[in-house]
Amino acid sequence: MKNFWARVLTLVIFFPLLAVVIVPLGFLHHLIFNVLVTAVAFLGALEMRKMFEKKKMPVMRVVSPILAATLPAVVYLEGMDILPEGFLTFWIAVVLGAFFVITVCVNRKEILIQRLPLLASSVVVLFIPAFFLTFIVRITSLKHPDIALLFFLAAVFFNDILAYLAGLIARGKTRLNLLVSPNKSLIGFIFGFAASVGTVVAGSFIFKKFFVMSVPAAILLGSLLALTSFAGDLFESALKRSCQIKDSGVVMAGRGGIMDAIDSLLLSAPLFLFLFPLLAASVP
Repeated sequence: MKNFWARVLTLVIFFPLLAVVIVPLGFLHHLIFNVLVTAVAFLGALEMRKMFEKKKMPVMRVVSPILAATLPAVVYLEGMDILPEGFLTFWIAVVLGAFFVITVCVNRKEILIQRLPLLASSVVVLFIPAFFLTFIVRITSLKHPDIALLFFLAAVFFNDILAYLAGLIARGKTRLNLLVSPNKSLIGFIFGFAASVGTVVAGSFIFKKFFVMSVPAAILLGSLLALTSFAGDLFESALKRSCQIKDSGVVMAGRGGIMDAIDSLLLSAPLFLFLFPLLAASVP
């Protein structure tokens, strides 16, 4: 129950604060919000680094987290037209090129044999979660970005909290028996699924002055967000179990860490960014 109340407090306190950052403080292309996303990318990279170090795998301890934070920052600068559109692709090529150079700069054989795991772990730390967070930054470039962001975050966060609550009430019954997350239950999945669908359908009515979305389209979008949220949660659980750690937190120890707080967003953000403009007609 302790973890549940931590989730509730996160939702009750953090979500309204996030709404304030998104709506009344949305100046300069949502600068404050995107600074927060960049900070989360950096902290998430630190947690990923912690997982690799737990497995005693070499990783570029300083370079990878810092460069990870540049990915959402570059996308923000693209949205501000400070950098040309598509610059992120070029920047990723530059960063990977730098990693390749570091890989071959060795002077001892015992160091050379560690270069492949060093490169592999450093690339993972670079991209997870930072690359997926760039899609959240891109949502701020949609029409009515503040509404789109709230729409997206509510659908994912309510899925998370309701699924967790239903799982607690079920008390281990109807478990899905998933190796990567043994405590996941069918009833939790169903309630989380319903939360995402219900939030998107409700939002299609609440925000009809900004977006026009049919009920079938809302059900489709909510259903897909529920599935990607679930998959993202399982992915993060698999990473932690692979490293045999329960809490990857660097600054959010006890809550599971930054990765535990954002795992449901990672796969959902690209899906939302692609589908939302197709399924919701913007009202001028």
